[in-house]
Amino acid sequence: MFCDLVGSTTLSAELDPEDLRQVIGGYQAAVTEEVAKFGGFVAKYMGDGVLAYFGYPHAHEEDAERALRAVPASPAAGSSGN
Repeated sequence: MFCDLVGSTTLSAELDPEDLRQVIGGYQAAVTEEVAKFGGFVAKYMGDGVLAYFGYPHAHEEDAERALRAVPASPAAGSSGN
C-alpha cells in the first residue's frame, strides 16, 4: 500500500522547509502507527509518502483485509492499493 499526504505540493509553497518537514514527519509517524496496528510493515518512506507491506515478513490469510482497514485509519491520506 502507498499513502501520501494530500496537498503537500501546496503546503511546500506555503511553509518554510523546516515546518514542512515537521508536518510530513508527523504524518508519516501517524501512518506508520496505523500500519503497525493492522500488522503491516513499513518498507520505505518516499518523499511525503509511506510504502507499506501487508503479509511481510509473516503472511496472514487476511492480509488484504488488514491493508484495507489501515487505509481509512490513516490520517489525511490519498491512498492507493498499489
